Formats: sequence, structure tokens, C-alpha cells
Amino acid sequence: MRFEGTDNYVATDDLKVAVNAATKLRRPLLVKGEPGTGKTVLAQEIAAALGAPLIEWNIKSTTKAHQGLYEYDAVARLRDSQLGDERVHDIKNYIKKGKLWEAFTTPQLPVLLIDEIDKADIEFPNDLLQELDRMEFFVYETQETIKAVERPIVIITSNNEKELPDAFLRRCFFHYIKFPDRTTMQSIIDVHFPGIQKMLVSKAMDIFYEVRDVPGLKKKPSTSELLDWLKLDHVLSKSAGSLTLFEQRRLELLMRLVLKPKLIMLDEPVGGLAVTEVIEMIHLLKQLKSRCSIFVIEHTMRVIKELADRVMVLIAGEKVADGPPLDILKNKRVVDEYLGAQHA
Repeated sequence: MRFEGTDNYVATDDLKVAVNAATKLRRPLLVKGEPGTGKTVLAQEIAAALGAPLIEWNIKSTTKAHQGLYEYDAVARLRDSQLGDERVHDIKNYIKKGKLWEAFTTPQLPVLLIDEIDKADIEFPNDLLQELDRMEFFVYETQETIKAVERPIVIITSNNEKELPDAFLRRCFFHYIKFPDRTTMQSIIDVHFPGIQKMLVSKAMDIFYEVRDVPGLKKKPSTSELLDWLKLDHVLSKSAGSLTLFEQRRLELLMRLVLKPKLIMLDEPVGGLAVTEVIEMIHLLKQLKSRCSIFVIEHTMRVIKELADRVMVLIAGEKVADGPPLDILKNKRVVDEYLGAQHA
């Protein structure tokens, strides 16, 4: 069965080729790309498309390769022997099967996801070479060899935070998920939000790609973050009809915090609010600054003075000023011609 994407996942032609080649030849597929570009979701959708069970091995900085095979709990066995527990006579009671063991012995052909392999120590990939090549490993405690019933479909993801060993790379098919261009992003949004307002999507994507182009940004907003923003806006448009404008915006901020974002983008958050509401909104935004970064598009001088750490002024798409807010507000041309007296 060929993978052609799913109702929930838009796959580019080159990604389809890579997935189908790895599936056909049963070689591990190494997928690299920025965080949030759908690498983990890809494995989930491949499993769903093939009707195969998904076995996920989420890698951490402390994960060792042998944990994917099995772990022997000698301490528990010693404790049980001191307590006279009958289980000590069967060593298998103290062996915990790892994700590779599970994948090798699953009756139905599984999809094994080794997620974020670049988080682990540099030796981690090399320690898996023999097991991935031969699809078998030896259990010393029981003197048995565990062989794969059928070679599983192996998907390995990496955020490209560190280079992987050449010997490991030679054993994998490789695909880099490029960050979606605007056309592909529109297709992804259409899959997740059929019938969503086109104006909302267009405005969100304009801001989204503008923020991604900001120089020096350590973490650029990802596809998954854009989908989260649109999801919140979609929910708010349906549920907040009886709320005042200020209540809607406060609810939106609180809902965004549930997602624990690293960056929140806001377009004129105090526009249209009464003076007392502006004061309260600024107070709320100040509190949010301790939890995440905030990118604000704003004309109001009060917001710039009280909230901003850095201000960038654009006129007709051209940057005319960039720096601390006090320096910007001393620039008479910027204040008079762009911000205007009405915003004072």
C-alpha cells in the first residue's frame, strides 16, 4: 500500500517518494526539519494510513540505546530475594521490554517512531546500528536472541540540533521537511479548518511570515503554532459573541496561555478599548511577559512606553527606526509622521 498523505496530513510529492521507498525496502527513514513542521505527526499518519500499530519511543537527553532493547532490574530482584519472594526464581520477571523489543515481536507489522533522536548523546545512534541492521539482539540475562517477526517500518525524527554519525546516516533514507511556503501552508490550513474565514487566514499568515522573517529571532513560530492560533480564533469567533470587546481579548489571551506558548503575536490589542480597559489590558500584558515573549503590532504610544522592550517602526514596509522605546519616542519625525499626535 502506497502512502499518499491522509485527510489530516498534506504530504508533498518528494515526501511521498521518501516514505514509500523506506516502506518498500524497510530501511529506516530519517526525517529532519524545524520543530513544529509535522515530523512526529507524519509517523502517526503513516501508521493510520497503513492500518498499522504505532510504537513511539520518545528520546530524551538521558536516554540510552539499551533502554530501547530491555532493562534488567537487578535491585528489585535482590530486594525480592531478601523478602523470600518466589518471583526471584524466574529472571524474566525483572526484565522490562523496550520499544525495539516490542516492535520486533508485535504480530502485526508496526510503525516504530524514534522521536527526536538528536536529543540523545552522540553515541546513541551508533549503539543502535547492529539492531537496526540485523533486526535482532541478544538478551544476556536469559541467553535468548530476540528477532523481528517482520522488519518494522522505522521513522526517525530529528530537529537538526546536532549532527548524526555518518555510519548511522548511511543506513537511513533521508528527507528534510522544508518549511511550508504560503501555498502549501494554505493547503494545510484547509485540511485542518475547512470553511474557515479566508480573511482571517490571510491576515494570520501575513503576520506569521512577517514574524518568521524578523532577524535574530531564536525560535521562529512553527506550523503547529499557526494552527493553534487559528484554532483559538476559530473557537473564539463561535463562542464569544455575547462578550464585550475587552472580554473577548482577555479570553483570547487566557486561552493562548493554556497552550504554554513561547511567543504570542497580538495585532493592536488595545484598539477600540475604553481608557480603563486599556490600562487593564496593559497590566495583563505585563504579567504575560514573564511567561513568554510577546510580539505586538501597535500604534498607541502608551503601549509602546509601558510595555515594549524593543520597538521597530515600519513605514510602507521599510524599517525607519529600531531600538529601545525611549530612543524611538525621542525621534520627532517618527512620532509626528508615523505615530501621530492622536495616539499620544
